[in-house]
Amino acid sequence: MEFPKYPTFEEMLPELRKYKDLIDPYGPRQPDACSDDYVMTMLAFPTRQGEGNGGAEWQTEHVMDAQIVQNFFQHLMAQRFAQIPRRVLTAKQGKKSQYDSPTTTEYFTEFWQTRKIDAKNKDGSISKRTAMRHLLLQFPGTEDFTEELTLLSEWINLKKGIVFRFKRSDCIGKTRWNGLNFDDKIQELRDCVLLAKVSDPSK
Repeated sequence: MEFPKYPTFEEMLPELRKYKDLIDPYGPRQPDACSDDYVMTMLAFPTRQGEGNGGAEWQTEHVMDAQIVQNFFQHLMAQRFAQIPRRVLTAKQGKKSQYDSPTTTEYFTEFWQTRKIDAKNKDGSISKRTAMRHLLLQFPGTEDFTEELTLLSEWINLKKGIVFRFKRSDCIGKTRWNGLNFDDKIQELRDCVLLAKVSDPSK
């Protein structure tokens, strides 16, 4: 699954006029972990790495993590024991399914990667695309749907990836936690709380 490529923060800098009106940077109102301030807010669009972010690098992220969609398909493909009813596969009227007893893998391949659908292009023309390709094109990339992107601190974005990946794990792993000093533990805990607030920065 190849999702469209996001513009990195470094790629945005030469085109600040374009991107600052499309992409909102979010971060802690007070970046100092000792401030006991856990409010996430929209910040001014930075003109260099770390600006307004307590020195942490900015990273581009999608408001709905693409990993959620990826996880769904990985979960579906993992259910090899499941049997899909033939009537579900028979999407074209009058045509018998090619599978007598299709497995989930076969259903996935037929529905998402083999059949073609009519899809409208930017110029209004129609072309044939697989259902998978059509879905992935709805995610933001360098040119399309950039208003759905945001800038996040690298540390908060890293936590987001850990929590939402296919093999999910805790926001802070036990082994990593045990190896941290007191100040770093405070920072790690704060990043986890801030991550929870990303879904609603007003709270």
